[in-house]
Amino acid sequence: MNWQGTRRWQRHPCAGPSVRTGRPADRRKLAALSAAAALIGAVFLLSSCATTPQATVAELPRFHSAANADLIFRYFSDQVSHVEKPLTMEGPFLVACERTTVLKLAAGQPRHELAVILLIHYFSPPEENRVKLAWRSDLQKLGYKDIVFLLAGRTGEVDGLPILPPPQENQAVAQQ
Repeated sequence: MNWQGTRRWQRHPCAGPSVRTGRPADRRKLAALSAAAALIGAVFLLSSCATTPQATVAELPRFHSAANADLIFRYFSDQVSHVEKPLTMEGPFLVACERTTVLKLAAGQPRHELAVILLIHYFSPPEENRVKLAWRSDLQKLGYKDIVFLLAGRTGEVDGLPILPPPQENQAVAQQ
């Protein structure tokens, strides 16, 4: 029988007794194993990137004192923050402020009681902790008594957002 001319699945003439080529069952098993390995890898990757698991976000206490805050800003990076209180706008848009500008605005506030920082999701807890420690240090130097970190939402509302845990000094030392 000609191996190349047949449509039937059979052993390759050069293959040993245990090696077969072209069997649909083998291809399906290999595809299923590859898909399972990819799925397991994706699950591990996604779970390692989460800063605050979704189950715990629902359990976090909620913030309800936006009216009492002296400073509220949404932090994206040291180059971009949107100050929401005192409102800094150019026409209908919030102004993108650098860290130094935010600190100047914070220093110029008549009261230094409560500062609220809205943080986006971070890929690693050490990075989130580093950002929190830096802002807490800078704002405490300006005389702010309470500094609260919130998990930023998709809307402009501040009240009702989850309150993030305060920064941990020992995590920052361990990372250096």
